[in-house]
Amino acid sequence: MENVLVEILTKVCQDEKYQNWEGFEKLCKIYLKENRNNIPMLNQTLISIKNRIRRFSRGPLKALFEENHKINIEELFERNVLLDLSSIIRLGGEKEDALFFLNMVLKYLWDKNLMRGANNFKGIKHLTIIEDAQYFAPQDLAKKSKITSYLEDIALLQRGTGECLITLATRPDISKEILANNGIVLTFKNHLEKDIMCELLNLDNENRNFLSILEEGQCIIRVNSVKEPFLLEVPYIKKESMTFKEIYRNNKYILEKKSEHCDSYSKIKNKYQNNNN
Repeated sequence: MENVLVEILTKVCQDEKYQNWEGFEKLCKIYLKENRNNIPMLNQTLISIKNRIRRFSRGPLKALFEENHKINIEELFERNVLLDLSSIIRLGGEKEDALFFLNMVLKYLWDKNLMRGANNFKGIKHLTIIEDAQYFAPQDLAKKSKITSYLEDIALLQRGTGECLITLATRPDISKEILANNGIVLTFKNHLEKDIMCELLNLDNENRNFLSILEEGQCIIRVNSVKEPFLLEVPYIKKESMTFKEIYRNNKYILEKKSEHCDSYSKIKNKYQNNNN
């Protein structure tokens, strides 16, 4: 089944006119007609593939793949972008669907970092923050699913490319690949799994009670450049909540600026193409 799907998707990617759900269905029919006599049970295989694809083409994830909601990947990594994966759950998807979408986005980030490489490293070039990382890269992910997490791969292999990965979690139930490659570990007040936190923070067992008596704004932090963990306190800065009117005005301003930026970019791109022609 996997080989059949890969061959069909390869043809989809090679021809732009087939890069939609209708084109995929058409290529499935063509593939069936051309290989019916060569591959046993091909019709049943294609039915199984279509049933699995239906969750993306007609299910709750359909809105993510519609042509009128295309995401410009190049622009995605050049701007400050917040991806709310909980919207996938609100559309009727499951946690596995959110993980699939996150892996799809991180795949492009992975490729971009590989193309840049680790040559002439001059510090952080891109920052990725993952909230509730225990849902997307738990320690037992490999046992639950065959899906591999790009979070682990980025943390393990792409630190020298200028990619900075920050993972936030309510519990230290995160992949050991990520935990082992953390340059900085910090924790706020915590009553659970103190043994793991003491190991991560290089904190002596006789001081483990400090984890439970931290006050608001206090955390224990461990950095590679300092031998011992230390206490860090951040003052609380009170900020008034914004009104709906202010939120609407700010969003409108941002959208207008984005539209101006896109128009300017299109003009420059068209001018560049015309000069080359």
